[in-house]
Amino acid sequence: MARAEIPTDDPKVTDPASTYEEVGFEDPELAKKESDSQLKRESCQKWVLLIIATALVMTTIILILYFGINNPGPTLPEREEDRGRLPATCTLLHDTALSTVDPTKYFEESTLLNDVAPPQRTGSLRDAGALPTGHFACNQINHGPLKPIRQFPHSALMTKEGITYEAYTLDRWNQTARQDPFYQLTPGKNGAPWEKIVSMGTNLKQMVSGPDGAPLAAFTGSSGIRIGIKDAGEPMLTDFGEMYANFLYTDTEGGTMELPIVRGSAMLTHLFTQANPVVSPLCLVAVNGQDVGFGCPEERSVADRGTGYVRATCSRPNQTMEIALQVHFTKAITEVADVQWAATEEGRWASDRAMHTCDSTTCDMDDTGHNVNITVPANGEGMMFYAVNVIDYYVMPGHGYGNEYWVNIPGRVHCSDAGSGLFEASGTRQPVWFYGSAGVSGQCDGSRRVDITVSLSHPAGGLEEIQYIVARTNLWDGSLPWLTCLTSSCTLSAGGTTVTISVLVTYDDVSYAVNVISQYVTEAVPFNWRRQPEMIRCDGQPVNPTAGQTVEITGKSFDFELSEPRRQTGPSPGGTRKFVAYFSEEMKLTFPVDGSPGVFSPTGDGTEKFTGVMQLVYAGSGPKGDLSTARNLDQYAGVYSYKPKTRFCTEDDKGYISFDWNKQGGDFFGQNPKENILTVVLPHQESLLPKENLVDTPFVFKGHVGDVWVMEEDLPRASMEPDPEAIQRIKDDPDKLKDIKEAMDKDAAHQQLFIDCSKSSEPQSYWAGKSIGMVARLASISRALGTDHYTELEKPLRKCLDMWLGLKCGLSEVNSFRYDTVWGGLFIRSADPGQPVYPYTNFGFVSYADHHFHLGYWMYAIAYYATYHKDWAMEEENYDRIMTLARDVGNPSKADGFFPTVRQKDWYLGSSWATGIGGEARQEESSSEAINGYHALAALGEALGHSALRAIGQLTLATEIRATRHYWHVRPYNQHLFPPLIREYGVIGQLQEDGIFYYMLNWACAPDQFPQTHACIVGIQLLPITAVSHLYMDKEWALNVQDICRWAIDPTTAPGATTLDPRYNLDPVSTNWSSFCYALISKCDPETQAEAAEYIKSLETSQLEPGTGLASTLLFIYESA
Repeated sequence: MARAEIPTDDPKVTDPASTYEEVGFEDPELAKKESDSQLKRESCQKWVLLIIATALVMTTIILILYFGINNPGPTLPEREEDRGRLPATCTLLHDTALSTVDPTKYFEESTLLNDVAPPQRTGSLRDAGALPTGHFACNQINHGPLKPIRQFPHSALMTKEGITYEAYTLDRWNQTARQDPFYQLTPGKNGAPWEKIVSMGTNLKQMVSGPDGAPLAAFTGSSGIRIGIKDAGEPMLTDFGEMYANFLYTDTEGGTMELPIVRGSAMLTHLFTQANPVVSPLCLVAVNGQDVGFGCPEERSVADRGTGYVRATCSRPNQTMEIALQVHFTKAITEVADVQWAATEEGRWASDRAMHTCDSTTCDMDDTGHNVNITVPANGEGMMFYAVNVIDYYVMPGHGYGNEYWVNIPGRVHCSDAGSGLFEASGTRQPVWFYGSAGVSGQCDGSRRVDITVSLSHPAGGLEEIQYIVARTNLWDGSLPWLTCLTSSCTLSAGGTTVTISVLVTYDDVSYAVNVISQYVTEAVPFNWRRQPEMIRCDGQPVNPTAGQTVEITGKSFDFELSEPRRQTGPSPGGTRKFVAYFSEEMKLTFPVDGSPGVFSPTGDGTEKFTGVMQLVYAGSGPKGDLSTARNLDQYAGVYSYKPKTRFCTEDDKGYISFDWNKQGGDFFGQNPKENILTVVLPHQESLLPKENLVDTPFVFKGHVGDVWVMEEDLPRASMEPDPEAIQRIKDDPDKLKDIKEAMDKDAAHQQLFIDCSKSSEPQSYWAGKSIGMVARLASISRALGTDHYTELEKPLRKCLDMWLGLKCGLSEVNSFRYDTVWGGLFIRSADPGQPVYPYTNFGFVSYADHHFHLGYWMYAIAYYATYHKDWAMEEENYDRIMTLARDVGNPSKADGFFPTVRQKDWYLGSSWATGIGGEARQEESSSEAINGYHALAALGEALGHSALRAIGQLTLATEIRATRHYWHVRPYNQHLFPPLIREYGVIGQLQEDGIFYYMLNWACAPDQFPQTHACIVGIQLLPITAVSHLYMDKEWALNVQDICRWAIDPTTAPGATTLDPRYNLDPVSTNWSSFCYALISKCDPETQAEAAEYIKSLETSQLEPGTGLASTLLFIYESA
């Protein structure tokens, strides 16, 4: 029976024409009457057609006479234009809803995310449809903390004050200066564990968001250039699509600034209505060649601080006993004054543990910055206590949990003439959630009394943990010693979270900084205290007295030159970074004498507000005054993309994606007569676009000149079944067939699917999903090879599907699917009703993280079962519930308002983002699990006979594989994208927005050190092994990771292993991850293939990663099927 909610593409819709034909006419008289009636109808139709044709001819003649015969008309047929230049015969997907059945018909509603992760800045947009949860705009609408939008070639952050832009250029991906290794898992040398054997491997991140002057910083809005309007409220998201997000600022008088933010748009466009733009060019040094200054905050480094080690000894070189502290750092320091020490006898530690700043009399730092020797008098014999602090890094001994930190568990060394004891302490900077934060504020009255208030997020244990510097501003040089708080100058609140420092000075211009060394906070405030201390005045005058006159500059374009970080002596030496602003009419830029933001206003009497277009673009860096790159961009000014249309379609084994930039504007600047629009091409897109349209840009990314992109992809096979030809080769080889059958026996005996999917005390959507995915893969191999394993495997598989789809009872609230009405999508509470729910609960599934991972496994299993039990799958309720899972991950169209379009997919980058609305920077670890999710969509469409579902699955699968091969794998053609260490290793662990390439994991490998961790990083990019794995697990990539896999499998072969410190071990990586390495490198050569097969045959299924089977792995090694 047909249901109105299902589109005609749906295989369950009954064709009315076929129903009519099946009825027929059996009565001859009735048939004759019908024949006569048919003749009359045909006669009438001919007359009607003749009248219509005559009318059309006359209308055409009139139109030609009215408009002129020579009017050329549109150059592009309307049909082609509406299709975004996609092939005329391919099947469009973006207008095709997979289904529009209300999910609440089958799944209960949930509003819990209103409390856990509510949307921000969305107004009533939810009324129009589901909100995006994997979209680039989510960085600015999720529950926080808000992160920058990566628009390419810019990053952007929005506050009430406006939108701040920073450059994002391709060269940041591989610059060594932005490579941040961290050595916590890297073994150290024997006797010197601080000397890391980097040749064995190291974690790292490639930082890309900070400005050139702070390459290891994260962009937080303290660099770049800010555009806003005066007295505006929070920006509101008014519309979004796959490639765009429109935000609107509104001021108190009704003036607006609309931001049509478009991925890949070179020009940043701002549409003003009765509002004057306000500009804050941070670290400004010149506008249009005229020297102009502006405030210059700094972006804070987020580089890993490394680990410190300290060894204490006692000796009596003269007549006085001395303590020698040998301090070693895995990450070099630059200032010996950043090192502090405390050392005294055990009995005096409670009252005399104030930190002392290193100076030339007590400390000596070597040329590398990795070693500092501290020598201080011991003042006697016996047990001595000590601690060492490195400002803004860590304190040694390091912080533990509870009450374990340097104050009550100091380092110890016994001093006597009989000999000295050895004690080693290390300290690693704890993550932000651990060490908390500190803030300061200060004031000074007419009596020159300086009062500084220190606010701590976690309590301090005593005043000795607080230090300060107060000095005259013109004498501040960043090397002044820190003073430890005493009761005479400081007070600590009862709760320990507020410290008040009071100091009398003899001058009016005051600079100050505060240092906090406690269990939770180890940092200097402000963080850039050497260059930019906090400043106040005691005489009531402005901190930065103004001089000179108001700056006014007039024009239609404005070249801003920025230089950071700013020091007290002026801008950094060297070049400047350029941003260019273009306007649709001549404007006057005014910088007030008080240093407040500049204001653009129309030229005239000063009463008009601006209504028009402003564009901004990063124009590269170079010597001050050299604006050649800026002039090269003038030729693209004036036109812009507004709500570009993303379209996709498939035809046979080809898929097509169209970005129609929907060009608006015109040549208002006078340099773009052809009204060319410049867009940014990512590396994986270069080979998909015509070379003649590509141009060089100051962003280092290639640019594309043209109104529309059309990209073609080869569509992978949709079915989840093993490749039939490969299966036949296995059948023709008795030895291989025997091996796989024996592996199937092991897998079938080991599986405990029903237990996995029935657990009710903990969230199981991922783990039970992996389990059911493994069983489905095993059953498909069984059917393909003609064994009877599948008959028993399908029993628990069916029970689990019935339970998890809600067709049968058995699941607790912990694991039951609900429909979230807050954002729009499937939701699992993942905790008992009495327990709290957090955004990161169940790997973040509750906040829309990993949906394509979790649900991918379930859809894969459904695809298998539906292939052989279609009656079950096509029952109305079963079908609708199955399609709800598919829609949550792969809905291609806004016509389905219950779910966002392809939830985790980034159509511009090609890959997906695993993170949802939990408030962190977007990232994805397992590229292969994303591939599995989209393969499952395609396979499910194939099994259900749903062509649109199959097509969107194949297209998302093809783009995911292309992006994976470009950005997760190191291959011969993409070496230039990666920093040196990643090029050496051949793979990444995560793609992340702040640090594009991460060589790390979010979980512990076994053993959790290098070189063994290499195998875990490789393995997370391989699981699960399925029928499409060969499309990315190939020889080309295998050759690039063969070395690190070998080191992980046998750590004794890793370079430097013979010098290992005994605290590290050379045990091989656990079998669950070595098996993945063997599977991949089996493609290198026949000898390795044979070795890999023998290894897998020697294992039991329990020795593999959950969700992985021996038979599946062995089938891949033999035939990549």
